[in-house]
Amino acid sequence: MPVLALALVLTAAALHAGWNIAVKESGDRIVSSWSIVAVGAVLGSPLLLFRDLPAEVLPNLLASAVFEIGYLYTLAVGYERGDLSVVYPIARGVGVAATALLGAIFLGDVLGPLATLAVGLVVAGIVGTAAGGNGWQRAVATGLCISCYSVIDAQAVRRLDDPIAYVVALFVFAATGYLPIVVKRRGWAGFRKAVAADWRRNTGVGITAITAYGLVLAAARIAPVGLVSAGREVSVVLGVLAGRFILKETVGPRRFVSAGLVAAGVILMALS
Repeated sequence: MPVLALALVLTAAALHAGWNIAVKESGDRIVSSWSIVAVGAVLGSPLLLFRDLPAEVLPNLLASAVFEIGYLYTLAVGYERGDLSVVYPIARGVGVAATALLGAIFLGDVLGPLATLAVGLVVAGIVGTAAGGNGWQRAVATGLCISCYSVIDAQAVRRLDDPIAYVVALFVFAATGYLPIVVKRRGWAGFRKAVAADWRRNTGVGITAITAYGLVLAAARIAPVGLVSAGREVSVVLGVLAGRFILKETVGPRRFVSAGLVAAGVILMALS
């Protein structure tokens, strides 16, 4: 993986872990997850007036928005039912494995032996951190959604000279489509109350998530999407540490050792 791509991926990983912690600690996790795409839509919409978006990527946008909504919803429900140190690693691990497979099939991103070993270490470490925890079903669904939108978006941005308009349009589509689901779950009164009570945190969550995903897409322009997806999973190490020391979850030695496998996989990715 090129050094620039690795730097982008690791920065995105730190930001990604941060916004997941914020969602887990929020007063209403579903509304908080919606704020990710809502903030991106509000802040980025003016950019669409000055940037061109080719019609050929419209199918990618629509398909990606569907999986983005599925990702946000299943993640929020997973955090309602399980620990961060369980749901987060499983979701990311499934996402890595499935993205590498789909990237090879649909994008031609065939990984070499060292890169394949790196992905395997990352997946093994992630699964080890989360074995036996609650909420794993939702986490698996979250991971599958991650893999689908990652490949769809990587395919789109490789056609574009400037991916910013694509990212902004994706947030607009996802925020619009996710809103009726959130309102149905919470009702208008509950939705407005949650927005008013936690708007500062949710705005920060949205800005952080936008930045993290923009860095991932930039990395996917210059490195195989399977490696990009696996590399950012160093955030799992941060998530396990946050679960233990910030959220006071029960995290035994096995999860810490498994998190070390993730770090080893990232080092191998750099060597590959």
